[in-house]
Amino acid sequence: MMQLIRRMPVAFGIAVFLHLLLLAAILFSIDWKDESASQAAAPPVETIQAVTVDAATIEAQAARLRQEEARARQVEADRQRKLDEQARRAEEKRRTEEQRVQEIKQRQVEEQKRLEEQTRKAEAERKTEEIRLAEIRKRQEEEKNRAEAERKKLEEQKKLEEAQAREASEKRKQEEQRLAELREKQAEEKARSEAELKRLQAEADARKKAEEEAKKKAEAEARKKAEAEAKKKAEEEAKRRAADELRKQLAAEENARATAERNRQLDSLRALWGSQIRARVENNWLRPPSSRPGQSARVRVTQTRGGIIESVKIENCDGDEMFCRSVEQAVWKSDPLPPPPDAQIFEREIVFTFKPD
Repeated sequence: MMQLIRRMPVAFGIAVFLHLLLLAAILFSIDWKDESASQAAAPPVETIQAVTVDAATIEAQAARLRQEEARARQVEADRQRKLDEQARRAEEKRRTEEQRVQEIKQRQVEEQKRLEEQTRKAEAERKTEEIRLAEIRKRQEEEKNRAEAERKKLEEQKKLEEAQAREASEKRKQEEQRLAELREKQAEEKARSEAELKRLQAEADARKKAEEEAKKKAEAEARKKAEAEAKKKAEEEAKRRAADELRKQLAAEENARATAERNRQLDSLRALWGSQIRARVENNWLRPPSSRPGQSARVRVTQTRGGIIESVKIENCDGDEMFCRSVEQAVWKSDPLPPPPDAQIFEREIVFTFKPD
């Protein structure tokens, strides 16, 4: 009852007022009838007429009060209906807001999980890259040891060839000396033969022809021997030239191998340096929300010899603007860049492809 009164105070007030008015009218009617009964001289017709007029007035007032009460109840009902509708809408809005807050919290939890997963993957990739770089350094050390062993072997072979060449040269000098002595002996022998021939010519003409034939035979043998010596000398000279040519060829091959080995080492060091730069940029890269697998960008960087970055230019970027800007920021965060393992491979302007996945 009290709840009803609090909900419709106006209607309740009107109803109370109406009941009080009816009670007053009834009481007034009773008093008026007693008074009229005491006045016997008053005509009955007038009394009835006066009562009728008062009842009609009261009925009209009661009807008006009932109408006002009905209107008040209608107004109160309309107001209560509006309040209920407002309360219902407020409740729906509250539930919608609670659901939106819950969805936001859920998205925040999922985003936190995604960031933790990205961090875990980045850490795993970093460890994998460290292992790979360690293996590369180990292979490079092995290659260096093998190259050093090959160099020592070639040096020993070169020393052996030089010793053989010196020995061959000594033998050639000894042979030339022997030939010179032989020619000198032949000259002396020839002189003695001519002197003996002159002496023998005075003794016997009969032996002249035989001596001449012997002389011709000796000369023929001498020529044959000289030709043999010349042929031998020519063959030795040809062998010497062949040995010189072989040494030159071996030296050229050694230089070519050394140059190729150095170029291969420089290529390997360039690849190592490039991987170090890409690894540092990837470690400083923050993946944007719009990034998707397979995106890449071609990066051109100008640097000083100390690795200080002077300019960064993104070329051929197949991602959106946020991805391209994130790559540029990662490069700037990598300043200074890792130094080259060999000063010979330093380049002021470097170009590499950034592909995080």
